[in-house]
Amino acid sequence: MLQHAERSNAFHTWALRVLGVFLLCIAYTLMFSPVQYVGNLLIWIPLLGPLFSGVVNLGVGVASVVLALAVSCVAIGTAWLYYRPVVACTLFAMVSLHTVLRQVYRTSALAPGLSSLLELP
Repeated sequence: MLQHAERSNAFHTWALRVLGVFLLCIAYTLMFSPVQYVGNLLIWIPLLGPLFSGVVNLGVGVASVVLALAVSCVAIGTAWLYYRPVVACTLFAMVSLHTVLRQVYRTSALAPGLSSLLELP
């Protein structure tokens, strides 16, 4: 009986987290709607208008999802600082390590060589 209650509680917790991410995604999409409106104004340009409008809409959608995931992860991680401090500190340390390593890689001698491989002739 206790295991069923724990599973039910875990399911409800994850359902609320997913709902929060979804609502944040909708909120960011609504915040970026002026950008979409300007992109849709240029649809009258032959050949390039619909393409530009689609790219703007895709960019707004991707930015909304990325921002929603980032903000929700920070909120969930901050809550974990109170309820599960060891797990939260470990996750924050991993994110910090990733950020430091990415910055070191960006400034290292390997980064310019790899970026020149990706450039088109």
